[in-house]
Amino acid sequence: MPARPQDGLRERVAIALFAGERIMGYIWLQETGEGFGPDVEYVLTGSAARVSAELIRYRNQQSVHMREDRVARILSGPAEAAASAHSGKIPSERPAALLLIGMSDADSRADDAALKHGELANLASIHAAAYKASAVVGQFNGDTAIILPDLQSGTAEAGLRSLAEAVVKDARKHLGITPFAAVGPLAPDLLSLHGVTGITEALLACVRNAAPGTVATVDDFEAEILYREAVRNFLGSPFRHRSLAALLQEDADLAVTLQAYFDACFDVAECAKHLNLHKNTVYYRVAKAAKVTGLDFGNPRDSLVALLHLQEWAAGTDNSGRK
Repeated sequence: MPARPQDGLRERVAIALFAGERIMGYIWLQETGEGFGPDVEYVLTGSAARVSAELIRYRNQQSVHMREDRVARILSGPAEAAASAHSGKIPSERPAALLLIGMSDADSRADDAALKHGELANLASIHAAAYKASAVVGQFNGDTAIILPDLQSGTAEAGLRSLAEAVVKDARKHLGITPFAAVGPLAPDLLSLHGVTGITEALLACVRNAAPGTVATVDDFEAEILYREAVRNFLGSPFRHRSLAALLQEDADLAVTLQAYFDACFDVAECAKHLNLHKNTVYYRVAKAAKVTGLDFGNPRDSLVALLHLQEWAAGTDNSGRK
């Protein structure tokens, strides 16, 4: 609609919501001085799909937790996913994907964190509905989940990354938060989506420690995911290298030096510089650790053993090496 300065109206766009032949309402947008962007039709379409679904739910007096319940049901296993797909008329035979969007620690600790979580889910719903009308959005283990069924497997990943990037970008611009997103691997069909949930959650944990606003797929953090899984399995095992575990607990200075030595990829000069030590001190402490434990840090297997123990030690200490 053209601007009408005499009435105080700027340029506007609108979309109508129908239920059969009956108009349920309209959504209007008015430009704010910078003009409409090229994606205004995309935003309106997504908004209409989102609002239509909400109006239907409220009309049927369904629970406000329905979206969250549907996400949990679909991700719980094939039987629940099949039931949810049938009741929601969601296509289930073709490939499906899970996107998880998290908020930064600072945003999660803010006084309005609960409100921001809801706003992020609503924003994600608009984008997801514009991308795929059958998308399901809700909360999952404290993060925003987007389930996208009925995908074209050959071209899905690029589109999914673009979708996640659009949500993150708009959240930073309009909500004042810095979210991050994990684009999970494709599942062969909706009923198999629960099988990639753990991988997607592991990916999100990696992205959480990356640069603010990062959007990633498994390819971006594959080695990190596997390493974290190895550490997790190690921490769940009761068996330890007895002499190394004892040494790390008894000699904090040596433990700090050994951790820095590994972080520096066995570069003694870099390790000494980081710790403000003489190189001979680093040589001495590393040699002592090798002698006491019988481990050869030049051997990949022994290095892995030491690295796993160091990760456990670091998790229980502060930066100075004190318990």
